[in-house]
This record gives sequence, C-alpha cells and structure tokens, in this order.
Amino acid sequence: MITSNARDLYYELRDDFKKH
Repeated sequence: MITSNARDLYYELRDDFKKH
C-alpha cells in the first residue's frame, strides 16, 4: 500500500510534468 506521503510526492511530480 502506498503511503499518503509517497502519494503526495507522486502527484506533485505529475503536476510538474503537466506544467511543462
């Protein structure tokens, strides 16, 4: 199971990719 912390990092990276 993915921890909420790791999930936050995952979504943060996705947001970065979306911005670029």
